Amino acid sequence: MGSAINSVMGGGGGGLLGSIGGIVGGIFGGPIGAMIGQAVGNLLQQSIGNATNGAIDELQQEHGLPKFLADQIKDKISEVIDGLQNKDVSADATDAAQSHFGDDLKSFEKKFQDNLVKSVLDSLGDEDTKDSQTKGNGASKNGKSGSTTSSGGWLMAIAKAMGKALGDKAANMVHLSDKMSQLSQDQTKGARALEGMDSKSKEAQAQKNTNDQNAREYNETMTQFQAAAQDYNMLNNVFSTAIKSMGESLSAMARKQ
Repeated sequence: MGSAINSVMGGGGGGLLGSIGGIVGGIFGGPIGAMIGQAVGNLLQQSIGNATNGAIDELQQEHGLPKFLADQIKDKISEVIDGLQNKDVSADATDAAQSHFGDDLKSFEKKFQDNLVKSVLDSLGDEDTKDSQTKGNGASKNGKSGSTTSSGGWLMAIAKAMGKALGDKAANMVHLSDKMSQLSQDQTKGARALEGMDSKSKEAQAQKNTNDQNAREYNETMTQFQAAAQDYNMLNNVFSTAIKSMGESLSAMARKQ
């Protein structure tokens, strides 16, 4: 079962949120599959929230992210994730989803957290290192950065990292859309080719098999595209809310000074 969920999640980890019930229903079948699918959707949302909050904790504890920003971001992310959860999912369905897909979700969560931390630190880049060295507070021997980056610098770095994550999701959607377009063209060409063939010939049978394969692949790609779009929308909701919250915190702090 793990390989099935991995094939849908892909390298970027997205693709189970929108038509999750249908995807997992195809694995398990019937209403039970739909219920488990909804439970997996909840668990994936939780994993995204956990990974993002874990990244924020790591950035605070090891790289100097101000605590007030970290707390504000985590509070907002947890609030958004809680609002997205399907409260009607039964405990039994959740247990079944966790049993079948828990390891995949845990792996996804770690990768998502690691990528987010790396992206934020990459966004801070040489300017943070240069500033730290100027103030005599450069990177320590274990490679951890100093804490001289301004709150505004952290805001920009985290916003860029979140934007990059969304950009990766958008690029995946474009890829899937292009693939659907090509498969649709192939289906049209295949249908026309079949019209001019003897229906009992080997050539016609081979073309029919190709057409059937194209139809199956198109439907699979369309399902992935629909799910990826929902995935993007969920991440956009979480990240835009977090960024807005950070901006409000900085504005409030500036007014007090």
